[in-house]
This record gives sequence, structure tokens and C-alpha cells, in this order.
Amino acid sequence: MFNKHKPRPGRMTHDSIMEVYKSDGRTLDWSGKLVDFSTGGLCFQTEHELKQGEHIKARIRIFGEGIMEVSGNIAWTRLEGAKRVYGLKFDSITNHGELR
Repeated sequence: MFNKHKPRPGRMTHDSIMEVYKSDGRTLDWSGKLVDFSTGGLCFQTEHELKQGEHIKARIRIFGEGIMEVSGNIAWTRLEGAKRVYGLKFDSITNHGELR
């Protein structure tokens, strides 16, 4: 039998802060905590309420790596205790490398 599902990309756990910006790309709107990420998307926690399908743009500072700018749509959401956890499917990723 063939598996109809594609294998999930490898995920890297991380605890960086994810800064989500308004549509102007310069004004901080809210923040969340990165849980993990892969080449296809990321998982994060926030108290900010989001809806499935909502589009966001964010910056993530990863120690020793630099800044990643990402955008995408909320693919899923679940409640873990008092925190809301979201999955973001990327439509754009830009890695700015390590800042000095």
C-alpha cells in the first residue's frame, strides 16, 4: 500500500521570541514564543487570538544565526493549558544572517 501523505519536514526546536508586525512591516503588533520550525512552517505560542487562514508577517531572532523574516497563513490552532499554540505555513522566508 502507498502512503498518501508526504513525510513531514524535520523540525528544529527553539525558544526565540517571534515579533509580529503590522502591514507596514515596521510597527510591532504583538509577540509570541517560537516552539519549533522547519522548511515548511513553524509552531508558536501566544496569548494573541488568531484565526485559521489569517496571514501574518514576523521576525524571529535566532541566537548565532541572525534574523529570519517570515510570512504565511495560520494552518492550525490548539489549546495547551492556558496557552494557544498555532501552526504557520510559510509563503515567504528571508534569512538575514548573523548580525554583529
